[in-house]
Amino acid sequence: MATKPLMRGLFVLGAAFALLLGPTADAGAPGTLDTSFGHHGKVITDFGRVDGIEDIAIQPDGKIVAVGDSWLLGTGSDHFALARYAKSGALDPTFGLGGKVTTDFGSLTSAAYGVALQRDGKIVVAGLAGGDIALARYEPDGSLDGSFGESGKVLTDLGVYSAAFRIVLQPDGKIVVAGPTREHGSYDAHPPDFVIARYTTDGTLDPSFAAGGVVITAFQPGFADTPYGVALAPGGKIVAAGTGLPGGFSGPGVIDIARYNADGSPDTTFAGDGALVSMPTDDSYSYGGVVVQPDSKIVVAGAVSIGGMALIRYTTTGALDPTFGFARGDVVSALGGAEDLVRQPDGKFVVAGVKVVSETNAEFMVARFKRSGALDSSFHGGAAITDLGAVDQARAVALQPDGKIVLGGISEQISNGFTEAGDFALARYVGVANCRVPSVVGKTLRAAKTAIARANCRVGRVGRRASASARGRVVSQRPPPGKTFANRSKIDLVVSRGRR
Repeated sequence: MATKPLMRGLFVLGAAFALLLGPTADAGAPGTLDTSFGHHGKVITDFGRVDGIEDIAIQPDGKIVAVGDSWLLGTGSDHFALARYAKSGALDPTFGLGGKVTTDFGSLTSAAYGVALQRDGKIVVAGLAGGDIALARYEPDGSLDGSFGESGKVLTDLGVYSAAFRIVLQPDGKIVVAGPTREHGSYDAHPPDFVIARYTTDGTLDPSFAAGGVVITAFQPGFADTPYGVALAPGGKIVAAGTGLPGGFSGPGVIDIARYNADGSPDTTFAGDGALVSMPTDDSYSYGGVVVQPDSKIVVAGAVSIGGMALIRYTTTGALDPTFGFARGDVVSALGGAEDLVRQPDGKFVVAGVKVVSETNAEFMVARFKRSGALDSSFHGGAAITDLGAVDQARAVALQPDGKIVLGGISEQISNGFTEAGDFALARYVGVANCRVPSVVGKTLRAAKTAIARANCRVGRVGRRASASARGRVVSQRPPPGKTFANRSKIDLVVSRGRR
């Protein structure tokens, strides 16, 4: 478990971050709130308890599934909580009770942390219940799937405490979860380690994976090692990434990454023994998930140097990638960091996190990076900050097929350091520039096509009719100029045939 030296495979948002939040952008520009969603791009959902989103997923039909927990203030009574939203941001009345579902596992403490969607429309949710790994599978209407586990629920007891913090589905439908686990005994003597568990499609542990479906990875003696992300890699491999902390929860921290073969054995081509301890700076953390690129390079998001948000990329062997962008600067906040990470089809990276405004206020933050690791200035100058009206923390990010970006998290009221209320919170952003219809009447067809493409639109039907206008000139268009539509929307044209 060799520690790798610092190279250029690190991109840090430092002192310049406050200057890179971008100027006020035109509505519909990348990084601006999508005003067609909810109330000016934002949605708040109250389950009547203290609620918060931990993960989100987008269905093929564009509906948004959000999962988290809902607990009763003052009791510790916790339930899985799910909500499904239409593309407009309205709760989906065909799901559960008015768009919401809660699931009780019969223990005080239960919370959902990850969600994955099956091809048949079923929804698989992972988390914890009473110190055990907890899974639940739901039908598309939100009812529990009786063919999964025991009446739709699965509990896996691995010791005094285990949990699933993230979930991913293999192409064959098997379910992979990652989280922490620790043995019975004192915390100092038995801090948590990574646990990866794989289940068959009916919810039983997969006997073909590791030892009875479970593999546990310890990185350094005395370190509390917790994975916050899991991803599939080429060749059926599995990558988990998270943070290692010495002496329980004190720092300085390190980044832990483990790669496994398809059968659950450690992949010894990665870091020598399949387990990498990385310390790019003197204090490093990965709370923001992991992405594996098609070329098998690994990208993690987190924080370095007392809270500076960072993207870090590793080669296939576990070395920091010298080809990935590098920008060191003074850290602006000791309370920052990434919470989730996705990779766009064009190779850009979108990171969701928290912008700390003060000790009693925080806001959603979303940043986009180019493939090289540099901030994408076309995305609201690199990052966007959104106030949802309370202490707001974005914990998950997902991409819609149309390129829009959805953030999910919690909007909570805090008094004297204690949460008094909290709600599911969503925000949706424009990911690609909208089509703003240009005026092309009077232009040649060739010039019109160029103007339409530059406006992020595309040519639809092209008709022809006799006209007093010169042959080959556009005589009408639909829709009219000045209207705004989704990226690559069609503009129909009529072109003059000239006089008869």
